[in-house]
Amino acid sequence: MESVVFNQLLKKDKKTFKSTKQITASRTSEYWLIFSKNHIFRPSSFIIKLQPKHLVFLIPILVFFISFLSTESINDLSIAPIAVAAFFSFFLYAALAIFDKHDFVHKDAIHELIKFIIAIKGDIYRNLMKVTLNLNRIENAKFSIPPAELNLSKRKGVTYKPYGMERYKANLRLKDGSICSVSLYQISLKVSTTKRRSSGKIKTKSKYKHKMFYSLSLKLDKNKYRVISQNNVSTDEHTYNIMVKEEQNHFVIKVRDKVKLLHLTDKVSTESKSNESVFTQIMTHLYQKNIVQPLASPPPLN
Repeated sequence: MESVVFNQLLKKDKKTFKSTKQITASRTSEYWLIFSKNHIFRPSSFIIKLQPKHLVFLIPILVFFISFLSTESINDLSIAPIAVAAFFSFFLYAALAIFDKHDFVHKDAIHELIKFIIAIKGDIYRNLMKVTLNLNRIENAKFSIPPAELNLSKRKGVTYKPYGMERYKANLRLKDGSICSVSLYQISLKVSTTKRRSSGKIKTKSKYKHKMFYSLSLKLDKNKYRVISQNNVSTDEHTYNIMVKEEQNHFVIKVRDKVKLLHLTDKVSTESKSNESVFTQIMTHLYQKNIVQPLASPPPLN
């Protein structure tokens, strides 16, 4: 019975994810591992996905048929108009490619969440976790960020187009009652530089820069954990940005790690496969540096 429900959920979520490229649901850790394997990390097909810009290659074919129909013999067929049409098609295709928008889905960054699920699944209360995943195209007007918000000052001949979105967020409760949340916020910045050459020609070059903000937050019971104060948190040991807040019955810890990239991977790299998840590394850091210390070994939740 459970396997039937499991497969029904997979089928339902596949349909939603395929049409919207995003999903929000509470599922078991094993479910998310299977879902990611089937719909995120499955090897890409070699079949090229047709786009409207590919229609330009019909131009030389159309010219060929028109020329063929207008001649009495194949020997009288002129190759010149077909060659011109082919050259024009390649030129037009290259021009249209300049205006392509990019998804910029970094598979290594998504893999950080999957590795964390594998590492912590035995400690998740009732093995349930709520995951929000968004693999939509980031280079979209709805994800646009005003350059001023990122302190990008205006420069002559340089334009900035930043985009930002939360790629994923996972909320879970641990067996000791602690609340854990991990997330990834991505910023992709398009930098276009326009220069006038000595010949008088104006040339514009564009490049992209990316920042991945990995965040982990913990809400810990004061009766079960000791947490050092914000004033005692060292910022020299690592690039982690650690914030500690004290509430009436809980400590709230928020940790953020930033990674800068110039190129994104469309498949999981060998390095990512061999390394621990960035979220596991953060939790290890919190315990090894005695930022978080368990007071005792509390009984697990039923």
